[in-house]
Amino acid sequence: MSNSDLPNQVQKFFKPLKNKKFLLALSGGVDSTVLFHLMYGLKIPFEVAHINYKLRNEDSEKDQFFMEELCSNYNIQCNIYQLNESEKKALQESNLQEKARKIRYKYFEKILSEKKLNYILLAHHADDQIEDFFLKLARNSGMRGLAGMSQISENRLRPLLNFSKDDILNYALENDIAFRVDASNESSKYSRNKIRNIILPFLAENKCEVKNQIHLLQKHFLRKTLEIESEIKPIVEDFLRDKILKISTYIELDIHRKIELARQLGEKSSFVVALDKLAKSQTKGTFIFFKDERKLFLGKDCFMLESLVNIPKLNIEFLERPANFYNDDIICVDADKIEGELHIRPYKTGDKMTPLGMQNKKLVSKILKDKKIPSANRKSHFVVEDSNKIIWLSKICISEKVKISDKTNRFCQIKLIENDEN
Repeated sequence: MSNSDLPNQVQKFFKPLKNKKFLLALSGGVDSTVLFHLMYGLKIPFEVAHINYKLRNEDSEKDQFFMEELCSNYNIQCNIYQLNESEKKALQESNLQEKARKIRYKYFEKILSEKKLNYILLAHHADDQIEDFFLKLARNSGMRGLAGMSQISENRLRPLLNFSKDDILNYALENDIAFRVDASNESSKYSRNKIRNIILPFLAENKCEVKNQIHLLQKHFLRKTLEIESEIKPIVEDFLRDKILKISTYIELDIHRKIELARQLGEKSSFVVALDKLAKSQTKGTFIFFKDERKLFLGKDCFMLESLVNIPKLNIEFLERPANFYNDDIICVDADKIEGELHIRPYKTGDKMTPLGMQNKKLVSKILKDKKIPSANRKSHFVVEDSNKIIWLSKICISEKVKISDKTNRFCQIKLIENDEN
């Protein structure tokens, strides 16, 4: 694509997102500043968020001033977070980039929740995809990691992902868009900068058409990743429901599918090593632990799943009108918003839901933490999910996606009852 296509392509990107509200992550660099001007020119409503890490002394303050002035000139709400001295010190101790990333996304999610906005806008572009590919390759990432970033990933949008850095820079120059230049990007101290400043220029000098080839690879990896995800999902659903997985089914999976199986079970890819070892064991009763209080036994020709907590059963009734009494163990939702069958299970790492009254998804672990539920007591909370989403975090909240409204025609009452079979 060329820089002249930018406004049209960005407008096309946002067309299905009419009436949504956006938060633009603005650093002041050329990428996010160009996206700022594109959004404003297309009359798409948005707010801005900026993090002042205070790591570049006077330059950090100048970045913030640039942002505040830009937003003031265009009458755009500007949200700024400044690190205090203790946060700054902790940031500099180790893993600076990863810690900085966690800080900014935590702040973005906070603003989304407080302002009831729908999406975070990120100005990643095609060259970022290339750098990301080499970083993931160096870290021995699997197919999912090498597939790169998506334009739409939950509540994060990347409208410029199909444009190159040159496209964006040329658009800024042709339209007299002022922006800030971060001198630290020229330093090869960080791995990403080494790729950007040394490896990619070297490949370009030697006429290696690596960018197009990597983009083709990433498209292939993304397609295969989605295929594998869809293929493994019913296997995991059956396993969680029936508590049995045939070893013959497991050993027929290649390494990519085994890793996806582990991911959907809430485990890291290293869990596959333990599963392989268990599958080869000759001793029935041998077991391994999951992170979320479950135990996997070796049975006769199968894995057997056992929960170490008492998982209640679901009593489900469809009603013409809601009942009058509800408590922590009984809820009522819009029956027509439920997709597929309902299942209950312990919550696992990475689980997300959209709590009642919120626009965006939130980690279940964060919901429990915010409710000040002690870690030792969190085992008594379960998630109820349909085929597509979590609809209830037991004893805490239901999902916004299934709430009852004036348009509700059918009601679904869900009750937790003690399960004597666990």
